[in-house]
Amino acid sequence: MEKDKIIIQTILESAQKLLQRFGFVKTTMSDIAKYAGKGKSTLYHYFTSKDEIFNEVIKMEMDELFLQVKDAVDTKNSSTDKLKAYILVKINNLKEKKNLYHFAIESDINSVSLSKYMILLRNRYDNKEISLLKTILVKGVDDGVLVIKNNNIDLLSELLVSSIRGVEFDILVNHKYKSLSNEINFLVNILIKGLS
Repeated sequence: MEKDKIIIQTILESAQKLLQRFGFVKTTMSDIAKYAGKGKSTLYHYFTSKDEIFNEVIKMEMDELFLQVKDAVDTKNSSTDKLKAYILVKINNLKEKKNLYHFAIESDINSVSLSKYMILLRNRYDNKEISLLKTILVKGVDDGVLVIKNNNIDLLSELLVSSIRGVEFDILVNHKYKSLSNEINFLVNILIKGLS
């Protein structure tokens, strides 16, 4: 069983490097097999398709990102600092991913195949992010830093995740990460104080 885990990890790491370099559309199962030092039949023994491999690669990266965000949030005491950490780690990570995936993102942004499973994965992780933001907002209310009318923390958490996804899109597609990463305090102040 340990040997299977090592082979799967080798395949996923190889696919990850090829995705970063060439993107989803231009990477084939043959490319992954060659890069991993395996035969195509080995890949098909563990994975049914290229989609499944890249699904696992993206899932692996999203798990890693969520853990980075959660760890950063957990090290802060105040809800304000937790929100700043949440946003800053996400933006900085996306900046790093943008640099790693510069070619892949630009060539795959309109790929229907990639979009379908990205949406499925994104929905899966939205719940984790919503839950994390709820804990931050509850702490803010408990500490008297935030006043949330009708105590509608669930809805606000969902709206924040959607809003931050919009920021992520601008970072990846419109290259806006430089200005956004410098404005974390401004973003958090809007969240805390509102527009008034």
